[in-house]
Amino acid sequence: MRVISMRALEGPNIYCHRPVMVMTLDLERYGLTRTSETGGFCGRLLDLLPGLKNHCCSLGEKGGFVLKLRQGTYLGHVVEHVVLELQALTGADVNFGKTVAASDMGESVYRVIYEYRSSMVAAYLGKRAVALVEALLRGDAFDLAGIIGEAKRIALETDLGPSTGAIVQEAKSQGIPVTRLNEGSLVQLGYGKHRKIIEATIAWNTRAVGVDIAQDKVLTKRMLENAGIPVPRGRTARGAREAVDVAREIGYPVAVKPVNGSQGRGVTLDLRSESEVRNAYKIASYYCPSVLVERYISGKHYRLLVVGDRVVAASERIPAHVIGDGIHDIETLIEIANASELRGEGHEKPLTKIAVDPVVLAFLVKQGRSLKYVPAPGEVIFLRENANLSTGGTARDVTDLVHPDNALIAVRAAQVVGLDVAGVDLVARDISLPIDAEEARGGWGAWGAVIEVNACPGLRMHLYPSEGRSRPVAQALVETMFPRGHDGRIPIVSVTGTNGKTTVSRLVARMLKKAGYKVGLACTDGVFVDGRRILHADASGPRSARMVLSDPEVEAAVLEVARGGIIREGLGFDRCDVAVVTNVRGDHLGQDGVDTLEDLIWVKSLTVEVVKREGHAVLNADDSSAAFMSERCPGSVIYFSTHPGNVRVRRHVFQGGKAVYLKSGKVFAVLPQAENASVDMGCAQNRGNRTGYARRTEYIADVKDIPLCFEGRARFNVENVLAAVGVGVALNLPREVIVGTLKEFEPNEIDNPGRFNLIEALNEVKKDSISVVIDYGHNEDALRSTLALARGLCKGGRVISVICSPGDRRDDCIRAIGRAAAQSDLVIVKEDVDLRGRRPEEAARLLVDGLKEAGFSDDRIMVELDEAKAIDLAVRLAVPGDILVVYYEKYGRVVAAIEDALKRAHYVPVKNVPIKTSGGDVDIMHRDEGDANPQGGIQNVVGCGGRFKEGVRSAKIPGAIPEALKKECGENLYGGWNEEGEGEVRAASGDAVFISSNDRSD
Repeated sequence: MRVISMRALEGPNIYCHRPVMVMTLDLERYGLTRTSETGGFCGRLLDLLPGLKNHCCSLGEKGGFVLKLRQGTYLGHVVEHVVLELQALTGADVNFGKTVAASDMGESVYRVIYEYRSSMVAAYLGKRAVALVEALLRGDAFDLAGIIGEAKRIALETDLGPSTGAIVQEAKSQGIPVTRLNEGSLVQLGYGKHRKIIEATIAWNTRAVGVDIAQDKVLTKRMLENAGIPVPRGRTARGAREAVDVAREIGYPVAVKPVNGSQGRGVTLDLRSESEVRNAYKIASYYCPSVLVERYISGKHYRLLVVGDRVVAASERIPAHVIGDGIHDIETLIEIANASELRGEGHEKPLTKIAVDPVVLAFLVKQGRSLKYVPAPGEVIFLRENANLSTGGTARDVTDLVHPDNALIAVRAAQVVGLDVAGVDLVARDISLPIDAEEARGGWGAWGAVIEVNACPGLRMHLYPSEGRSRPVAQALVETMFPRGHDGRIPIVSVTGTNGKTTVSRLVARMLKKAGYKVGLACTDGVFVDGRRILHADASGPRSARMVLSDPEVEAAVLEVARGGIIREGLGFDRCDVAVVTNVRGDHLGQDGVDTLEDLIWVKSLTVEVVKREGHAVLNADDSSAAFMSERCPGSVIYFSTHPGNVRVRRHVFQGGKAVYLKSGKVFAVLPQAENASVDMGCAQNRGNRTGYARRTEYIADVKDIPLCFEGRARFNVENVLAAVGVGVALNLPREVIVGTLKEFEPNEIDNPGRFNLIEALNEVKKDSISVVIDYGHNEDALRSTLALARGLCKGGRVISVICSPGDRRDDCIRAIGRAAAQSDLVIVKEDVDLRGRRPEEAARLLVDGLKEAGFSDDRIMVELDEAKAIDLAVRLAVPGDILVVYYEKYGRVVAAIEDALKRAHYVPVKNVPIKTSGGDVDIMHRDEGDANPQGGIQNVVGCGGRFKEGVRSAKIPGAIPEALKKECGENLYGGWNEEGEGEVRAASGDAVFISSNDRSD
């Protein structure tokens, strides 16, 4: 057997909403072997892993897997159950598993999917599970204990510790999203502007300077003393002799500890002689050459956990000890104690195993004992004086016993050091009595003192006390960052589908921006934060989604979700407020195990499955996927349709649902009457129906007023607009925001680059024009839609298309693209640079085959594989009135090729880009030969730019006006912007706009 690959899916995925590992496994010669054909394999397997007898498998009851073994099942399925059982033996609570044939990779290849808690442990045990099955098939022995031991070691190094784990679980219980940032304890809680980053109990608001101060015990002690907080006398020493001198100066007994130590390491207490101090210095200097020698305060050791301005828990810490039985020596009693299920290595369990180190040996000698001493029954033998849990100590909850004065001292100590979360260590005779009660008579330390203030305090003693009850310390920590009821989330809109994803994503992002949000957008064109591109790449996968959701500026997220990312990595978010599915068409079939349209619908439905219960799925009621999608939505559904009589929409509305539809060229939204919209959406029509649901129909806009719709001719963009309106309805955005966005959003290279961008090109020599369309269409449906629109916009000329196809599509899908292109008058076939596994010219030949299948004649087909040459050929073949439709692989490359081709043919591109002015939107350099300008040509030029002086429409503009404009317009050059760039006049119909700026983005 051979493990081909291991892939961890961290977020919700097509297999499970919890993290899973996908192991691609080649069973090789065992590919068709069933367990019923393997002799004694099943018996050996169950003897080694008896826990498999409890696996239910698909039968849903214990023993189900054993029955499958006896009946005969394939070995990939066996590996799945073995790896789940191995994880269970490490303590991981995992249940989900699935094995599917990877037929696209060979008949012996399977994908073994299994749930995990630690990705590194899961990857290790996945490979070991394969080795185990192979060993048992051969009848060889297998070192199970060694494998489990190694897995536990990996888990100890990579799993969250108990403190971080408790905080994470508390956050999840409050609905706060959690993102682990490394293999340590660095975790992000929340999304976008609400995100907080913690590392163990170092919270988001914890000051770095406070942590630094707390690590310096001498500085901490001095600051506390200066603040009037009782602390033991003492100072530092950098040698054994100096340590003895300090001890003699302050008086015995003393304690010696490393200046920058933690968790009780290197600490020795109650030293009463020079020799003890010298030995203690030797131990402490192992951790730090500079040690703190201070007066030893006798009493009980307490840890008070301060969070914010209050003590949320307190524990009495009891040093590591054993209790004699009259039979076993101390060394054996330690081994017995360490065998307890409650004790583990480091912080993996409620208690830490007791380590025998020089401190323990020295303390036993001090008591006149050794490891070979046999204590009497009931005799308590303390093994060290410090009471840290990390050195084997235990804890007793005393939260309810803390005197208010002591709580105040602890809070003040944390504040003096500068910590919002701190573990304040006190020594006191009794925590229920104020430690400074006898300050005047006995001096500080007579009744108790603060001996340490710790940053990043452990929570174990408060979560798992040996006596008393657990305290909700993780809740207190989380609530310092997220007040109760705040889930740390921002509005998330996911957009998936076959066609229209990017346009809808951009349109929704603009809508949210207009509503006042700083928007994070991840789409095919890159990652954008508040309109700034921060990543130039195809960003429609989970990594880009996580990039957006981790950005502290982002107040709302719009995430395009592509099929490939869902399959390969899952989702980059756990839940969303709105999930849009534009449509599902037969694209990408035959890839990643997705062979049918139903498979593709299943994949894309994942985004709908993670909609919040109070959220919405916005679904295309005209699409075949709608019924299946709606059943999988935990929230509400908003349908959109271009057909007012759509039965699904009518039924949905009849039952009180929401919908957006097109009727007579106008966009309407249907909302329940009982629901309060954020604003009056205007033109409301109240109705009742036989179900008792009151509803209102709201007029949104006329498609003639929506640039994307090309006066209703762009049917595909009408659908995209309806989907975006559905999102606006779902998010309760004001009507003026929705309508304003629809009227402002243009189909150009600024607002919607690469999506049916129409360019008029004027020939400087012949004074005629052609049109060029740039579009990303790469499947049959997209080409049919865009070419139909091009035909509708073409005024008597020809439609010349320059087509290509991604090479990773099935042969029949590529031929279908060719058939769709037959709507053109002339087709030039090119080829992508990235062939995606195809041989050169292979995809082009399939496109030609498709064209011929549609009856397209050879004389109208031209093949030019190089994109730039194909575009140049199209421009040279074009005559006035023709429209060229160019489909591309890379946007920047195709734009450059088009500009070069037009320039060589003496064409000047005239891009219909709106300029926002205070007076409204006007066209830049747009020649209007129509009624608004009966004489033709440009009548006036309205200038804008910081260097133009404030003026009125009659004022002439100084500065460098292009000579061509002077000739065209004479002296009619008018200025209307002041030095702040604020608009003062409105351009009239027939005017052109001349902009002077050193920033093209203006």
